[in-house]
Amino acid sequence: MRNPLHLRPTQAHWFEVFVQRDQTVYALEALAATGEVQLESDPRGHALRIKQVQACIKQFEGLRRRYGDELEAACGDAPHPEGALEKSSGEALSRLRRWLADRLRSRRRQQALEREAHNLELLLECLQALACAPHLLERFAHHTEFLYKGVFACPPSPETDDQPAAAVDRKVRGPHHEFVIVAAQPAARLDIEAAYSVCTRLDIPAWLDQPSERPCTLVERRLQALAEEQQKIRRSLDEQAADPAMRTALGHLSRLAWLIEQAPELTGERRICHVTGWTTSERPEDLLAILNRSGIHAAARFSAPPIGRDSPIHSARPAFARPFRLFSGLLTPPTQSEIDPSFLLPMLVPLLFGFMFPDVGHGLILILAGLALKRSHPRLGFLLPCGISATLFGILFGDFFGLHHLLEPLWFQPIEEPLRILEVALIFGAILLMLGMLFSAIEAWWDRQIRHWLVIDGAVLILYAGALIGFFWQPAWTAIPIAILWYFIGTALFNCRGQCAKNLLQGLGETLATTLELLLNTLSFLRIGAFALAHAGLSLAINTIADRFDTPLLYGLTLLIGHLFAIALETLLVFIQTTRLILFEFCVHFLKSEGRVFRPIRRRDPRR
Repeated sequence: MRNPLHLRPTQAHWFEVFVQRDQTVYALEALAATGEVQLESDPRGHALRIKQVQACIKQFEGLRRRYGDELEAACGDAPHPEGALEKSSGEALSRLRRWLADRLRSRRRQQALEREAHNLELLLECLQALACAPHLLERFAHHTEFLYKGVFACPPSPETDDQPAAAVDRKVRGPHHEFVIVAAQPAARLDIEAAYSVCTRLDIPAWLDQPSERPCTLVERRLQALAEEQQKIRRSLDEQAADPAMRTALGHLSRLAWLIEQAPELTGERRICHVTGWTTSERPEDLLAILNRSGIHAAARFSAPPIGRDSPIHSARPAFARPFRLFSGLLTPPTQSEIDPSFLLPMLVPLLFGFMFPDVGHGLILILAGLALKRSHPRLGFLLPCGISATLFGILFGDFFGLHHLLEPLWFQPIEEPLRILEVALIFGAILLMLGMLFSAIEAWWDRQIRHWLVIDGAVLILYAGALIGFFWQPAWTAIPIAILWYFIGTALFNCRGQCAKNLLQGLGETLATTLELLLNTLSFLRIGAFALAHAGLSLAINTIADRFDTPLLYGLTLLIGHLFAIALETLLVFIQTTRLILFEFCVHFLKSEGRVFRPIRRRDPRR
């Protein structure tokens, strides 16, 4: 389930559908009916002939069953091969075989080194238990026909009650094992090995017999060499697993194997079509279910898009945001690194609209109009929430068709306190602009540019807040020199490279220009207070004109025509001003709108 308040825009997924050629048109119709698919060609692949690659896939499956653990190490986001999927199946299989041969050689060598290292670790423990005395074990490195010799590493309490006592030459105890040194007649070999079956027999290397070196030193030196060689082999195995050519070959064969496994009914003689593009569906199984319900045999999957193809941003919105598609359609989609402001539209649009159009009577008419036009004109669906907002603001300001004496305001009447309504509009605009700057900080965090934001935009935010609050509370003016000092210190620490003085002055000029732009944007929000006053004045004018007529019919017609004209005119003007404030005063501070629009294919009109 999508989070309706997710700040980042939701990107479409790249999909692949394999379908029989004679069912392609019907598959596209089924996909178009969802409104969640945008077709786009894939330069990497073409239609697929399964029969040409079945032999390769059969061999690949055999290798995967036998060496699945090794192949799993190379799995990952494999790049797509160029051309059709069946184009280089033989080459991919040959590359896979060579890769496996090299890897298995490395594995065998790694296992041999591990066995030797384990044997030497036990041998070192035994030698240390013997105080690393020279020439104690060298005779066990050579075997003869006349004597059986062996050194066994046993658990601390080995079950060796049946061993031939005469065969034990010496016992020593190490930190972790008990070592038994045995010498006996060759005929006793089987009995000795059976008696010490729970023990590990040590291999005594011939190089241990060096009079000039202590045996412990020789073993430690060899263990160090083994550790270095093991490290080289591990690096080699990691490099093999990360080999992009191998990943491409494995991904190539895996896709073909997946297709044969998922859609066996497509593996006949017919030609397979490869349909690609973008979808807003969350899972490939959703596309497959749609096709299956239409009786279409196909296989579907999500994969990495072609290089250089940016994912489009789809316009799927929660139900409460659908009435505001008209406004969101005016915004070019953001990129993945930008905040999607569409989730704010269901709150901002009615709030601005109701503030500029505060009237209980007019709001009720807009509600009725929204309900009546909801089905026939979906684009006008915003009239319903905006009418509700206008009604609520009308209750706050005590306005009912301009008749202020009918309702007692819960807050105040704009026409009686014009400066107050302008102050409220100014504060609302300042809060909205600072929210836009906060969004820009979030985007800077996503882009790992938060330090630059703190130095430049952070100083602008303090400068702006200080300058604005200072008009109402003079001590706030002290924030202005603090902001300028903030900027100089931050720039000197982080952004002062090369021509420091020039960069500081240039940046300071940009900071002051941005602050001045913010102040002008704030003044633009005075228009919402001005429109609230204009609405009150227009309603009062209509009622005043109607009062001049003594005839009830003329009085009623004047009120009806006047207020209908006012509703139509103000709805248009308030719509324009709301759009302007959202697009050019609020979104401009954090939105570049450089994303791609998701354009789904449309279902064929049966009437044409």
